[in-house]
Amino acid sequence: MVRWAIAGLLIASCGAWLLGESLWIADLVSQVTGVWAFGALAFGIWCVIRKRWASAGVCGAALAVAVTGVVPGRSLWVGGDGQPDDGSVRVLVYNALAHNEDREGVRSTILDAEADVIGLLEPPTWLVDELRDGDAWRERYPHYFVSERASAGFKVVLSRWPQYDVESRREGAKHTLVAGTRQMLLDRPAGAFAFTLVHPRSPRSPGRWRAGNTLVETLVARHESLIEPLGVAHVVAGDFNATPTGYRSRALAAGGLRRAKPLASPAGTFPGWAPWPLSLAIDDVLVSPLVVVERWRAADGGGSDHRAVIVDLTIPAPPDGFTLGRPEP
Repeated sequence: MVRWAIAGLLIASCGAWLLGESLWIADLVSQVTGVWAFGALAFGIWCVIRKRWASAGVCGAALAVAVTGVVPGRSLWVGGDGQPDDGSVRVLVYNALAHNEDREGVRSTILDAEADVIGLLEPPTWLVDELRDGDAWRERYPHYFVSERASAGFKVVLSRWPQYDVESRREGAKHTLVAGTRQMLLDRPAGAFAFTLVHPRSPRSPGRWRAGNTLVETLVARHESLIEPLGVAHVVAGDFNATPTGYRSRALAAGGLRRAKPLASPAGTFPGWAPWPLSLAIDDVLVSPLVVVERWRAADGGGSDHRAVIVDLTIPAPPDGFTLGRPEP
């Protein structure tokens, strides 16, 4: 009875992702599908050793269902932690924690990454004030926007290159707040590409789960209707409050955006102090099909409860004829 109960629990947990779109509790369980898969493998081996063939078969089925939900659309491995190749783009996504008072740690996490584009989430008030004042921040990253009324938690994209609104093509970071995201075209010398910073609500309750899913679905709709027709590459960075096996990640994948985190990288980002598998990979970068992920790594969060994620990408130039000028009416 105990053996069958364990086997039943494993196959239900490994297949929870199949119901993750419609059931809150199933989506929560599916966030750790990889862990359930390891459990099914280990218990299946034990059943084989004990010659419990029926239970072993159930574990095999559970493992197959889990792999079906974990593997598609993801790279097994990417390169190491070395310097990026010439022409690549380095992206940092960092949930800094709104009440983080480790000022040197936060500054070091941001500046030591030497990123070209930074997706900054939940910055503390003191950092928002520093960014508003500019000074050294503007010297390193001349393009970003912080409103006069901004306080802790204000989403900021810092970039080396000018930012344009996707629809109107107006230049200026202040025009990039749309549909709960920061979404823009970045005027990189090697060719423009789209960039979105997003932070869906955590699934701590069914209501928050649904609100976060709606934001992700809106992002997918904008990607398909506005960005894909332009022919430009799209990079999406954020704290998704979802692992690569959760519904939100699969919704983004169905829209043509894949998680950069490789399968064979056992690293989580939250909580930042915990090793994998006790931490979840909820902070990440997603990319459109023609973008090549060269390197992916999680870094110390400088006093935050999240680890930062640094990704090096090779991003193709836009198609011939593409311009950042105002689109035709």
